[in-house]
Amino acid sequence: MKMTRTTAPLTLFLLCFAGCSDAGSGAEDLEQLNSETCTACAGDCLIESFQVTQNDHVEGGVDYDDHPPVGGNHDSCWASYGVHDTEIAAENWVHNLEHGAIVLLYNCPDGCDEEVAVLSSVAASMPANTVLVSPYSLMESRFAATAWGWRMLLDCADNAEVFIDFYAEHYGNAPETTTAEPSTDCM
Repeated sequence: MKMTRTTAPLTLFLLCFAGCSDAGSGAEDLEQLNSETCTACAGDCLIESFQVTQNDHVEGGVDYDDHPPVGGNHDSCWASYGVHDTEIAAENWVHNLEHGAIVLLYNCPDGCDEEVAVLSSVAASMPANTVLVSPYSLMESRFAATAWGWRMLLDCADNAEVFIDFYAEHYGNAPETTTAEPSTDCM
């Protein structure tokens, strides 16, 4: 097909438009597979599973559609494991999820020191470089346990066994299973 002067700019525009990517967003990352109530918190607990279809490394922030995210595009640097008292960017800890880690989150603007102590004890009881605990202000529930493709949403965190069971069920079920501290380039 021979291009004319009038079709060449249109063709160039369409090719550029088609090549544009939404890689910096979490827009098309998840398809919910299942949602069921669990017994923790007197039934005020929800476990959800998702099919994660994207896991690219992207530069800059990621605009996740759902909070807390359970996978999707993420930063090339993952977060340090352990307990954090300042919020870690989701695009960093989602990278930890891609490596099979469990991320425990809390959103307690009014404080929840006792519950955070429970989450911290869970993290301390697990093998090194497998669990991260962080505040996360974008979720509606007070607490969450996340793994690649899974999350448990709760409004209580007084029972460590609930989080230990989630860890036992979901740790290591991810596209990559090497867990380690992030490189010095990420710190």
